[in-house]
Amino acid sequence: MVAGADKWIDKLSNGKGRVALQLDTKPFDDCDTLKRFLKTPIIGGAWYNTKDGNTMWLCKVTEFVFGSMPKHIYYKPLAEA
Repeated sequence: MVAGADKWIDKLSNGKGRVALQLDTKPFDDCDTLKRFLKTPIIGGAWYNTKDGNTMWLCKVTEFVFGSMPKHIYYKPLAEA
């Protein structure tokens, strides 16, 4: 993960230095959404918008994890990291 994802994770950690996330390509209770707005097929990965309007680029490892570069990634920080 590069290009903004590190800052997003830092924000979600609330200053704790680490955070555990529940992630899925289908919505679940109390989740927020990352929305893909641009695929980068030559280098792999895609650009996503966060709920607060920031952008981040997620590398092709995301494709390995989910099987594609999902249009939406649903997430929720977990209570314990």
